[in-house]
Amino acid sequence: MNSILVKEVLSDDIRLRNNVNVIIKIINKEDISVLDFAGVKFISRSFADELYSFIERNNGVPTIINQSDIVSEMLSAVAKTHTQGRPEQTKIKVSKVDSKQELAEFLSTF
Repeated sequence: MNSILVKEVLSDDIRLRNNVNVIIKIINKEDISVLDFAGVKFISRSFADELYSFIERNNGVPTIINQSDIVSEMLSAVAKTHTQGRPEQTKIKVSKVDSKQELAEFLSTF
């Protein structure tokens, strides 16, 4: 079971989505099956989303171990959006007005 210590490869504060590409290159080169998040204090939602998507595409590999509560909560939040989907978008009517008078007339209808 090959693993990498993410803190040593990236940082203890991971904010950029494209940092997942660094991890992917190492995983592919060294046949890594475990990401050790010991010492990682923070990951951004964009990083978590990209990492989650990668793991999903690879049938759950690599496994994540030793994540802090904050890292775990971020990964859980991202997992919910992947499993539950995003909320349905509401369509909003846009009205064009060419003058203050037209705007006043439009607003008087509410």
